[in-house]
Amino acid sequence: MITELFAKKTKRFRYFVGLFLFSVIALILIGSMVRSTGAGLGCPDWPRCFGLWVPPTSVDQLPADYLLHYDGIPFNALKTWTEYLNRLSGVVVGILSTILLIWGLRFWRLKPQWTWLAFFSWLLVGVNGGIGAWVVSSRLVPMVISLHMVLAMLLVVVVSRLYWVLGAGHSETLSPARARYYWLFVALFLIQMVLGIELRQLMDLANQAGLARIEWLPSAGVMFWIHRSFSWAVLLSAGLLLWTADATRKRLARGVWIMVILQMLTGVGLAYSGMLFAMQPLHLVLSAGVIVCLVGIKTDRQS
Repeated sequence: MITELFAKKTKRFRYFVGLFLFSVIALILIGSMVRSTGAGLGCPDWPRCFGLWVPPTSVDQLPADYLLHYDGIPFNALKTWTEYLNRLSGVVVGILSTILLIWGLRFWRLKPQWTWLAFFSWLLVGVNGGIGAWVVSSRLVPMVISLHMVLAMLLVVVVSRLYWVLGAGHSETLSPARARYYWLFVALFLIQMVLGIELRQLMDLANQAGLARIEWLPSAGVMFWIHRSFSWAVLLSAGLLLWTADATRKRLARGVWIMVILQMLTGVGLAYSGMLFAMQPLHLVLSAGVIVCLVGIKTDRQS
């Protein structure tokens, strides 16, 4: 009876963790849309927006000299509300992370690892919220934006780990032979992410320099060609990961393989469609999806 009750509690907790993971990835999607549409300073102050708790819908709602108080940043209703949606989504994730922490504390005696993962999730949400404020106050310094994104991906790692240890792990650890292919892919994927971050920073600098969107990639020089060519090494290692995966991990390895292919396709869309704003958010969300699957492949069932 006690075992069945614990199993029910674990199942409900895992459902909530899954919901929280979905909300985190949704926030990454919305945040990337803010960046790709140039809405990062849609609200030039924080936590308010043009000094208001509810953003204006028209410039008529702002004082005539508002440009003097906000570094000459003009009001744009679409960009303002895009950024405000990102902030509201961050509040929702913050509330959910607090619920996650409180819920995780209930497992402290029996499963302290679950509690620690819930705590680290909550901590990362809080820290990254502060980084988000720094993004605005720094007026979109590319390195600060990149740190914001890296912490978001680290949050995906931690929440994914919690989700998988709650019952969907594997009964056996990776064999040494399979582990080599797994870590090869992880290493190449991380290198590709670093290259992508550097490339995106160059895009931000080109944007700040006033270049037309179609000129951003040529301004990146050799970095674009390195990032594009290295994707084939990532794809090859994803194929090796799928080919060597055991039966219990085959589904997740196939997910990695498919998402890497989709990432390459969205990368082509980014490169040859004038940096189409819809492609960048999808490109980033696919990275988060790969991370979720990778954590699942490595996580073993907890006793």
